[in-house]
Amino acid sequence: MFLFIAVQKFSYKKILPVIVLPSLGAILNGVLFGPATIFLYYFLPFIWIGNLILIYSFSQLVKYFPKGVDSPMVNTARIVAEKYPGFRPVFIGPCIVKKLESSEDYPELNIIVITYIELLTIFQEFNIKELEKNINDHFDIEEKGMPRIYSIDGGLSHSGGLTAKIVSYFTNYLEVLKNFEADPKIKLLDILNCDGGCIGGPGIKSSLSKKEKEKVILKFWQENDR
Repeated sequence: MFLFIAVQKFSYKKILPVIVLPSLGAILNGVLFGPATIFLYYFLPFIWIGNLILIYSFSQLVKYFPKGVDSPMVNTARIVAEKYPGFRPVFIGPCIVKKLESSEDYPELNIIVITYIELLTIFQEFNIKELEKNINDHFDIEEKGMPRIYSIDGGLSHSGGLTAKIVSYFTNYLEVLKNFEADPKIKLLDILNCDGGCIGGPGIKSSLSKKEKEKVILKFWQENDR
């Protein structure tokens, strides 16, 4: 396991101690073979060569492992940092998990994450009223089409033209993961933490039901992008 982790995290120069030191420490302390003897030292080169072979094999296998994909929030924050240096990116949405993603996984991006409810509270605190619409206002980055249905169940896989098993709400994960391992027909999971997708996020204040929210999203997409 240590060798496998080393391949993923370190350069070959840094891996060298991982190859050598554990075996020396184990022998000197009698962990693996009992009290150390001179004959055990004869085996050290073979242990090192074996570790080196394993590391090389792991390094070749790692090339075929799927790479991590950053979320739209993270990628957009990187664009903001590059295009508008000195400005701090702000993510506004229904998701409270984004706060953890920002602070724990990508603290270097310095993203401010607030929910719609928190934004409403800010407006109320500073007595900010709805402003008149300006026809010249526009988003710097605006993607039309099916990406606008991301926030509903299956929105991500449908907009990407993918066939996936849609999993909505975290209490359903375990059962679906068991089926995923047992059913070879399932190739991809589209997993959402909240019931119904992002429209069910705790950062939204709405009296609409899940179905009613979904209809609003689909209507907006159909009227504006088709």
